[in-house]
Amino acid sequence: MVTQTGDQLATELQHEQSYLSCLMQDARLAAVGVGKRVPPEAFHRPEHRLLYEAIVDVASDNLIYPNGLVDLTVVADRLRDKGNLSGIGVRYMVDLADQQGLAANHDYYAERVREHWALRRAMAAQAAIAAALTGVGPIPERLAEAREHAARFAAASDDIAPAAATFGDFEPRTISWLWPEVLPAGMFVTMVSEEGVGKSTLAGWIAATITKGGQWPNAGSVEAGQVIWFSAEESAEYVLLPRFIANGGVPGSILQGPRPFDAVDDIRTLDAMCAAYPDVRLIVFDPITSYIGGNENSNVDVRRALEPLVRLAERRSICVLGLSHLNKKVDLRMINRTLGSRAWSAVPRMVWTVTASEEAADPGERLLLNIKSNIGPKPEGLKFAITAARDFPSVGAVNFSGERTRQSVDPEETNSARLIDECMQWLKDYLEENGTVPSNDIFEAAEAAGFREKMVYTAKKRANIKARRGGFGGTGGWVWYV
Repeated sequence: MVTQTGDQLATELQHEQSYLSCLMQDARLAAVGVGKRVPPEAFHRPEHRLLYEAIVDVASDNLIYPNGLVDLTVVADRLRDKGNLSGIGVRYMVDLADQQGLAANHDYYAERVREHWALRRAMAAQAAIAAALTGVGPIPERLAEAREHAARFAAASDDIAPAAATFGDFEPRTISWLWPEVLPAGMFVTMVSEEGVGKSTLAGWIAATITKGGQWPNAGSVEAGQVIWFSAEESAEYVLLPRFIANGGVPGSILQGPRPFDAVDDIRTLDAMCAAYPDVRLIVFDPITSYIGGNENSNVDVRRALEPLVRLAERRSICVLGLSHLNKKVDLRMINRTLGSRAWSAVPRMVWTVTASEEAADPGERLLLNIKSNIGPKPEGLKFAITAARDFPSVGAVNFSGERTRQSVDPEETNSARLIDECMQWLKDYLEENGTVPSNDIFEAAEAAGFREKMVYTAKKRANIKARRGGFGGTGGWVWYV
């Protein structure tokens, strides 16, 4: 009979442990995609089968945290009720749960568990085939029995075909915002700017606002929480702490990120920190490039390095904010000016920039402008000012005016927006003065005023100008009116 070697059994055990650890971090995964194709009998070790069944039970009864995290106390109670806790042990469960940072690899370990299960079944079928062929009795009966076992062998081999999740496995969700329109919870966001403009100061204000449960300038307040801060350049004593205090933050709610830290190699440490501090709402990397291994100009390396942070943000419902500098190629559009690989702007769901206001009389006035948004229309920008803090003159205090701006990050887009605003005003004035006007006459007058037909249509839509067919019975040409 063919059996697994000691190394093969050890690998199988390790994969089962890793898969159970994934489910402890997000038990919802057992009900989607490949997770649905891992039955209890797929586990070789009986204790693992019992633990798996308990995790699935508490998840189906909705006795898990909103982000899928399992409460080991509830699992232990479920095992105890069935008389199975002593065979597993609480210490063993805790050890599995401590294997942090694996939930993003759920599908990988689920497939490995299924493969080991298929291998065991194939080996058993192979042994049964050999026993049938070498047994006693009429040869036709022995061949028929071997043929049945061969079908089992084929079924086990076919069962390792990859399983994929379908859209039917998921529930539609709306975006949850840490800072409405600016920072989505559970996503990776970047903020870029020229050096010395104030993105780190603004990030410090954001962190301070979260720790005190303060007001956002554009919408409502935030529930008080904690922030994990990674800084590769600034001193905590001379810069970071004074900045947080100057902006009204609660120092005890700012957690310093572990050092040293690599986004790939040390993601388990960060995930464990988030589990230990469940009130963490935001993680800031300043600058993000200091915590990424590999070549920052390589699209593959950057994507591979950012993926664990993206998954951690999603799993923990935490916003991860990466700060970075712009390159020196001022002739490029802003989306292409992120330092290094294109992946720095492709992976984040939103990208923001901080820039000095060129039209303001106050040299401390800044603009927070959106470069890209993959989760909805680009929001309008926000105006704020940075002034020297009263008690700590070397750091900046942030004050938002509440004023919005439609200024674009790219000059040509800003000019276009201004022209459309001018066209809207011209169109409204023209119709108020002339009443109901045929659209062809409007286009001629607009061209004389310097506005193209496409721009007039855009202005019409934004100004809510009405239109109908003229003539008797609505058989004539289109006319517009206010």
